[in-house]
Amino acid sequence: MTVRFSIGGPHVLPLEPEDPDRIGDYPLLGRLGAGGQGTVFLGTGHGGRVAVKLLHARLSHDPIARARFVRELTTIERIAGFCTARVHAADLDGDRPYIVSEYVPGASLQQVVREQGPRADGALMRLAVGTATALTAIHQAGVVHRDFKPPNVLMGPDGPRVIDFGIARALDNVGHTMTGQLVGTPAYMAPEQFTEHVVGPASDLFAWGSTMVFAATGRAPFGGGDLYAMLNRMRAEDPDVSGLPEELARPVLACLARDPAARPTADELLWRLLGERREIRLARPFPPGGVTVDDPVTPVEAPVTEVEHTEDLGGLAEPAGTRAGRGPLRRTVPLFLGLALVFLASLLDMASLSVLSSGSVTELRQQWALVLSLVYTSLAVITVFGVIAAWRGFASGVWTIIVVRIVRVAVWLATLGQVPPRTETIVLQVLSPVLVIGLLLLALARGRASAGR
Repeated sequence: MTVRFSIGGPHVLPLEPEDPDRIGDYPLLGRLGAGGQGTVFLGTGHGGRVAVKLLHARLSHDPIARARFVRELTTIERIAGFCTARVHAADLDGDRPYIVSEYVPGASLQQVVREQGPRADGALMRLAVGTATALTAIHQAGVVHRDFKPPNVLMGPDGPRVIDFGIARALDNVGHTMTGQLVGTPAYMAPEQFTEHVVGPASDLFAWGSTMVFAATGRAPFGGGDLYAMLNRMRAEDPDVSGLPEELARPVLACLARDPAARPTADELLWRLLGERREIRLARPFPPGGVTVDDPVTPVEAPVTEVEHTEDLGGLAEPAGTRAGRGPLRRTVPLFLGLALVFLASLLDMASLSVLSSGSVTELRQQWALVLSLVYTSLAVITVFGVIAAWRGFASGVWTIIVVRIVRVAVWLATLGQVPPRTETIVLQVLSPVLVIGLLLLALARGRASAGR
């Protein structure tokens, strides 16, 4: 259970006895918050106050935790400084790595709404445009936030700032798959995060829409309470955007579409808010080729008073065909049949080499047959790796198999003069690749259709 705090909240907690009184060249004034990855302190330096994030001592010798810390710094440095807290300095090689960033003197959007009430009129539209601008800059930097919500929007004196990139990912590695686990606050998570476990730019847009509903009404678009009841409402009911002005309700509804491919991109959203009518360019739910997680993600400090949900959802969060480490390709009957057929064909190719190499090879035709079997076996090994990748959900594995099958047919045709085939062999050599390629192409088509639902 991890409780999160705002690094920009109005209350600074005193240092605890085990806390250092300075980190590097930065004297510490108090605590701003703590979470699963580290503690954030208020310090002085660079001509004013700074926020210093220090990795927990218990994680200082954990290579995975240190790698995540480095990744967070790299992510922040890619993003334009106007929309987040700028990084001043960092030490990632010491016993306990730390990051020094700009201190934003302001409460989180969640704190503001709870203490002062919902935003309205000009204040609400300024918030919408400011956060949409921030998301546009974040996505243009090649980053997906993955945890956009009211506690992660600081209401700074110069406009809203988006913070907490502890679980953000670059666009070339943004997928997130965990077996029966949820990371984040469910009220602001997109439907695909509960089912397909895939997080991309479109998921950030859904979170933005949910955040705007909270800013205008003080509630989430699908209500709260029991997690399973909220998920059922998300699947079966339309979002409640009553209380939003019309000029904001329409773009919010577009961002809350169940289908991630139907949501606008961040820059398209921004133009809508500014009143500019342009051709809609839909946000891709994830990058081409699919994405998967490279290691389990440990949630880090985001300024939220709710408790992070990491409960086992069983069959609800793990539908058929969704497993850890998989990409977006669905397991369908055509995929199973195609992979089974090509796997058996690969075994036969390997067996042919074993039979030929066990006897004496004297005639030229036998020598050609042995060479051909060697080539077939090499292609069979590549095919096996393709089968494994395709079964784990990667479309690249399917395309690998298709290319290998085509190459195999080409090799067979090129050697017909040296190794004349039998009649039954001709049927197998032609029929097998046609069936395999047809089934796999059908699997790719059905996989794309399923991903859009």
